Amino acid sequence: GWARRMPLCTALKVERNVPLGRYTTLGIGGPARYFARCASVEDLTQAAHFAKQNFAKVLIVGKGSNLLFDDRGYQGLVVLNELTSCDDVPLPRKGIVQPTTIAST
Repeated sequence: GWARRMPLCTALKVERNVPLGRYTTLGIGGPARYFARCASVEDLTQAAHFAKQNFAKVLIVGKGSNLLFDDRGYQGLVVLNELTSCDDVPLPRKGIVQPTTIAST
């Protein structure tokens, strides 16, 4: 059927028609056209390249709380962010709230 999950990329596992309800706390949502789990900066880079090559919009999600998807799903690439650290990611200095700032307030 159309909701069959198929790998689309070998280096980064990108799947098609993944039900999004299993990634939200309320369990609601149709399928993502494309879906990838990213646990490293390299994964995120590959996901960005995949989206560009496939003319797909990108939606990056975390643990799924406060998130609802339409029953029709999402017609782009949903990236499940599984990064545990951003130590290797250069961040701009302006407009960034550092985790230490949040923890100390």
